Amino acid sequence: MKEFTLNTANKEFPENRNGIMICGYEWGFSKEDQLAVKEGEYTHEEKSFFSDQSVNDCAYRNRIVSWLDALGLPLTSKDPGVIERSIVQTNWMDSQDHQVAGDIYIRLREQKENFLNHLAYFKPKIVLFFGVRQLEVLNKEILQEIEKILGCNTQKERYIQKELKHCKSYKIGFQSFEKAEMIAFPHPATRGGICDHYIEAYHDDIAPIFQKYMEQKQM
Repeated sequence: MKEFTLNTANKEFPENRNGIMICGYEWGFSKEDQLAVKEGEYTHEEKSFFSDQSVNDCAYRNRIVSWLDALGLPLTSKDPGVIERSIVQTNWMDSQDHQVAGDIYIRLREQKENFLNHLAYFKPKIVLFFGVRQLEVLNKEILQEIEKILGCNTQKERYIQKELKHCKSYKIGFQSFEKAEMIAFPHPATRGGICDHYIEAYHDDIAPIFQKYMEQKQM
């Protein structure tokens, strides 16, 4: 594997290997943070485990923690166990901005090596995409490279889109490899909003994946 710069939001733990990879599009950079950098007042937080709210208290992370809890993967914000330490937060792209600029498909194709490098380094058992287009680009552009890392594609890319009253519907993607499961969620900050109980409607589809993972890690 070529040398590359590791881009993660969490402190690195041994359990990150063969763990859960949380993968967004790119690093956020709020207008408030941009102003703080300009004025020389921006400070970097000390890294900790993913669900440690004391150092990673942002809307994106909080929404993901809430969704995972509803889907059968409860995480503590204190005294991390093996499950909490096994989660690594990264992004497909190593760039940073207030919002993704340009054509998202082109941007993802251009930075595929960053994602592949992180996948090869951590070799996750579960990949959680927060942005469905990542799974789409993966299958169109880099499926062969993925199979070299995670083994054969045992269940092809598929999408479920449920209809609930008073909730806008979104598709959630699934794909299985010999050594890993992938789930692609809509981005938590999707324009138009996502009802929390809409995500809960996928509990029976996703909870068995998390249950199997927890049993393996806690053996």
